[in-house]
Amino acid sequence: MAELMTVDVTYGQALYSAAKENGKRDQILEDGLQLSELLKTEPKLMEFLKDPGVSAAEKHDTIEKIFRGQMCDELVNLLFVLTDRGRAGNIFGIIRQYEKMAMEEDGIARGRIISAAPLKEEQIKDIEEQTSKLLDLNVSLENEIDKSIIGGVKIFVDGRVMDASLRKGLDDLAGTLEI
Repeated sequence: MAELMTVDVTYGQALYSAAKENGKRDQILEDGLQLSELLKTEPKLMEFLKDPGVSAAEKHDTIEKIFRGQMCDELVNLLFVLTDRGRAGNIFGIIRQYEKMAMEEDGIARGRIISAAPLKEEQIKDIEEQTSKLLDLNVSLENEIDKSIIGGVKIFVDGRVMDASLRKGLDDLAGTLEI
């Protein structure tokens, strides 16, 4: 796993540096996120790109036909390099690393807000504002659902946890009642 993280970080940083030099930081981020989403929704394509039994030439041809003109050349070339080196599966981690670097540069901390039911967009925005003030960061939260927390929310940002869930309150109450 440590090697995979190193690959993701190394390639992500290289892609980010090249993107900044060419003034394409935001375009590559947008295209990269779309690429990640496509490869998650099309697992057979991802399997094809990772298949060691398929020649590099065949993979290159397929990448050309599907992606050339649909996304920036830097990502197409990255796919060529990753498939040639048997690391196509790293594309997700590389794009995550790239996105993390862009967010850090923009002063944004990404986090998760876990709730028992889906939150409305305005609720998430309100909590993002409150969390941003509390942590003195510009926070962007993604809502995840976990019915086991019963009610309230748990917020995870930058290695910090804010637990305002009903489950946590009940667990704390149970702890004080134990003799």
